[in-house]
Amino acid sequence: MKRRFNPIPTIITGLALIGLLAVIGSKDSIIMYHGIRMFRTLKLLACSFCVGSGLATTGSTILYIRNVRRQMQLEAQDLQVIDEQKQIEAQRQARLSVSKDIDPQDLRRELSEQMTSWNGFDEMIDQCIAQFDKMDSYQERFHKLLTDNGANTLSDTEDVVNQVEQYMCRNVRSVVNFMMVADADESGKSSLDTKLTNCITENQKLLDQTRDFIYAMTEFLNDQAGTADTRLLESYKDTLLKTIRKESVL
Repeated sequence: MKRRFNPIPTIITGLALIGLLAVIGSKDSIIMYHGIRMFRTLKLLACSFCVGSGLATTGSTILYIRNVRRQMQLEAQDLQVIDEQKQIEAQRQARLSVSKDIDPQDLRRELSEQMTSWNGFDEMIDQCIAQFDKMDSYQERFHKLLTDNGANTLSDTEDVVNQVEQYMCRNVRSVVNFMMVADADESGKSSLDTKLTNCITENQKLLDQTRDFIYAMTEFLNDQAGTADTRLLESYKDTLLKTIRKESVL
């Protein structure tokens, strides 16, 4: 709770000062009608009252300043806690976000872990992992092809291959998610068999299209005379992009 400054001690101090000034200003009249002793008594009382109220005002001001500082510290701590909570929530959302890039290595590991709970699917899971290995090989060869031929202006085409890999990852991710929550009974195994079959078929199609795209790029780079038709290269590129932009069938 925020503490407000208490004005009462200040008001009392002001009144005490006014009283002291009034006593001093009326010195002659007080002495004339009541004597020097009365003047000294009133002056002493006024001074004592000023000192007391002044000390009270000083103490109240110090206390107020300390409370304000304490309040500022608490607010700063609250803001820090809020910021930390926001960071934690942002990290949690990032982990849960389906738009975040998927690490193929993590999927390999998760697939291998799930194999222990789903007997009879080792061959199909190994096939999924092998498709990732094939994509890694395509990416390495494609990068080397562009680098060795000094095709820096075509480096954006690498992004197309990387997008294909991410699409493959999403296909496998949907399978892994199913394996994590489904029961390994007859019904679950039947559904998993269908999902794995669709995943392998879809990813193999992507691999074949990626291979054709790399071959088209090779033919384009091999044409030293510069007469190669870029339309074929663009056709393969468009085919890949159309495939990965459509919704997954899994």
